[in-house]
Amino acid sequence: LKEGLNRMELLLKAALKSKANIGEGDLTAVDPGVLERIQVEKVLRTLATTTSTQDSEEFFKYCVKTLAQLYGCQFAFIGLITDSKKSVKTQAVWAGGAYADNFEYELEGTPCAEIINLEKELIPTNASKLYADDELLVSMNIDSYFGAPIITKEHGVIGLVSVMDVKPMDLNEWTAPVLGVFASRLAIELQRKRAVDDLQQLNNTLEERIIERTRDLEASNRELAAFSYSVSHDLRAPVRTINSFMSILFEDFGEQFTPEANDYFQRIKRAGKKLDHLIDDLLELSRVTRTEMLRKRVNISKLVKEEVQVLKEMSPERKIDIKISENMESWGDEGLLKILFQNLLSNAWKYTAQNNNPYIEIGELNTNGCHQFYVKDNGIGFDMKYSDQLFQPFQRLHADQEFEGNGVGLATIMRIINRHGGSIQPESEVGKGTTFYFTLGESKPIKQQTR
Repeated sequence: LKEGLNRMELLLKAALKSKANIGEGDLTAVDPGVLERIQVEKVLRTLATTTSTQDSEEFFKYCVKTLAQLYGCQFAFIGLITDSKKSVKTQAVWAGGAYADNFEYELEGTPCAEIINLEKELIPTNASKLYADDELLVSMNIDSYFGAPIITKEHGVIGLVSVMDVKPMDLNEWTAPVLGVFASRLAIELQRKRAVDDLQQLNNTLEERIIERTRDLEASNRELAAFSYSVSHDLRAPVRTINSFMSILFEDFGEQFTPEANDYFQRIKRAGKKLDHLIDDLLELSRVTRTEMLRKRVNISKLVKEEVQVLKEMSPERKIDIKISENMESWGDEGLLKILFQNLLSNAWKYTAQNNNPYIEIGELNTNGCHQFYVKDNGIGFDMKYSDQLFQPFQRLHADQEFEGNGVGLATIMRIINRHGGSIQPESEVGKGTTFYFTLGESKPIKQQTR
């Protein structure tokens, strides 16, 4: 586009090189040639500064009408070379004082072919005789024919702009340059139109890809639902049956077990219980992914206090210093946020078990417009070089002998935060505790409340 505009500027200077300086006096005494140049200057400057706020078709119509008026001729048209390279299809036609329908015509034996081949531009008279094989030209009784090729850097000659009349048209210093300016401006418009068309095609392709991707996701969700059903019914039931009969077996015949048999039995029982918990966690992870979100204002402080109370009732012997910030709120799905804090608090509760003075803090930060929540503890911590494994299902940084777990809890946390459009970042040091900072992609700002 920049190259086209530079060419237009050069042609404009060539067309107006003999422009006269005229004051505000009476123009009736001014030479007609000077008035003509003033008219040409006005048209060219308008053309050069015109932007295509309308569609290309309207701009093409403006050009052919303006050319016909400027050259005082009956016909003007803009044509583009077809894919076959053997014909031209018009984009706008001016004929006899009105717009005419577009048409397509063969190039062979026409002056248009020579213009496209950069061989001839101006035929001031006898056009029909010179191109007797051009049936259209002859039928229109065309005598004079001026044309200029439309050229782009990327595709070369792509078409032409032409004016014609049944009588000879005048040749002067601006005849060829003005057509060149129009051709350059049309090249810019056609490049713009091509870019718009390519963008539209890209958008259409993108829509198709989105539809295809949505279809794939729906299929994956159906497969996930089928898997969840299989786990919950086909796998869960027999596991619980095994655990139940193991308990009955121990109650009825436990006294008959040798110490070695009793040890084996207890290992089997623990494995069955762990498998049952693992199935529950997998189902929880599946529900977190599939459940429909219902966003609303959630009182985070109240939710956290309720979850802490549950933990205290489950382990009344634990004495933990817990600090919860007041008036914490967020927009989100309350059910999912409940699961989120259940997992975060359970982790903090579990990994502070070996500390003589356990401490857990739940609060919020607002730094540089970024609103974050955090859950902090002074537990066992972990090496940050393994943090990339932290949110993967079944990935654990501590052995089962140290702390129970199956590595699904943090994966569940990550999925809940992702569904809220947020992010999570851990900070930890071995022996000094862990802090999880996270955002929830809030759709509305949190109002600061006076405490």
